[in-house]
Order: sequence, then structure tokens, then C-alpha cells
Amino acid sequence: MTPYKFMTIDWAPQGHKPEGIYDLPHFDFHFYMISNEERLSITPLEEMDPEIPLAKYIPSPYIQLPGRVPHMGVHWINPLSPELAGETFTRTFIYGTYKEKVAFMEPMITLDYIKSKPSHLDEIPLPTHFQVYGFYPSKYRVSYNPSRKEYLIMLTDFSFKMADE
Repeated sequence: MTPYKFMTIDWAPQGHKPEGIYDLPHFDFHFYMISNEERLSITPLEEMDPEIPLAKYIPSPYIQLPGRVPHMGVHWINPLSPELAGETFTRTFIYGTYKEKVAFMEPMITLDYIKSKPSHLDEIPLPTHFQVYGFYPSKYRVSYNPSRKEYLIMLTDFSFKMADE
């Protein structure tokens, strides 16, 4: 059993802020650990959200981005990601929170990267503690199967994690 209740695939044809980093056409693959009703209740916020989880529930060295995206939550990024060091954004892994809970995990992948027909396996940084027990992925794959002419984006290498009491 995974901690996920549902997933969404969001298409951002012009990308989004910040300009010059995530403004390329890309897909957001959100794996939600909250109900869809709770997700739909998330309201926007411009400043830093004070209702964040304890640090042990977010992988190091992830940092909180300002604001709260409606119907998604607060986004957390790895400041060591290549796109934040001047490289062109191709793929990255995001965490999302809402009301002191980890709400989602998200591979974010550009259309150009998917079209390049890659075969790549990336590590997913995991926190030291978990709020919800279940099987969590430690990697995600982006690949192309030429015989089936299909693109594959998948979470892999699951291991069971106990939740804090």
C-alpha cells in the first residue's frame, strides 16, 4: 500500500514562475497523499506559509518556495537542482505541503525532455521521517518504449516506511 490517494497530471504549456527556470512547457505529475476534497479546498497565499510540517518530514536540503498554489499547496524544491545552478530545466522533483502535512510528491518534466526519448532513472530524496505509513518510491524513471511507442513516467524502487506516532 502506498500513501497516495490519487494523482493528477497537469500540463503547463508556457511553464510558470520563476521566469528563466520553470517557464518551459512541462508536465507536473502530482501524487497526492491528501483527499481530493482537501486539495480542492487549498486557497492561494502570496507570502511564506507558516503552516509547514516539521523539518524531519521534508528531505534535506529542500527549501520552501513563497506562496501557496490554489488546489495544490506549498512547493518545496531542492536548491542543488541543476536548473537552479544555471542549467536548462529538464526534470526535477518537488514536494508539496498543506496544513503541516506533506500533501504530494511531484516529478516535474519538460515536454522536450520527454520527446528526447530518454531512458533515465533518478533518485528521489526522501525525508528521515514519515507522517503516513506505506511504500514510498526512492526513484523515478522517464523512458520511451519504442516497440510500444509509449512514454513511461513511473515511480519505482518502493520500500515500506513507518509513520511517526
